[in-house]
Amino acid sequence: MRWLAKPLSGYNLLRGFESPSLRGAAQTFVRRWCVRASGALLLMLGVLGCVERKLLLRSDPPGAEIYLDGVREGEIPPELPLEIGFEHYGVRLVEARLEGYQPLRRSLVLEPPWYQRFPLGFFSEVLWPGTLEDVHRVPPLQLKARQAPRGADEVVESAKRFADQEGQRP
Repeated sequence: MRWLAKPLSGYNLLRGFESPSLRGAAQTFVRRWCVRASGALLLMLGVLGCVERKLLLRSDPPGAEIYLDGVREGEIPPELPLEIGFEHYGVRLVEARLEGYQPLRRSLVLEPPWYQRFPLGFFSEVLWPGTLEDVHRVPPLQLKARQAPRGADEVVESAKRFADQEGQRP
């Protein structure tokens, strides 16, 4: 820390400390002050910036299990949207499953807002003195009811009707 205390002595910070013992005490004080100030600055920089990214999902009917990129995120409550936090932008695969309904898969393209694009992303992520919130609301996921499986007789009847329509008989 001599490299820091030496230049500071030229600014008359150590004026009046003529005795060697007082001069050493003043240099120790200046060194400790500089270390504490730099530590406080680093702590403040670590605490400052933050961007919270959220994906809000609804389903019709409510209660569907939601999978984001193959990972189960939870069930959609009846009244509120399901809130999912995410870390990166890009194409994400959302899958909704509900008993009695066909599973629905949808690709979502999550675009970053202007303050998250290069080079501004560094400042909004690290140096911005507060929390920025980026919320992506997805239109409701419309699940279709699953049809009951047909019996063998229904399949044969359907094949006969189709053949009659086409003018051929098996």
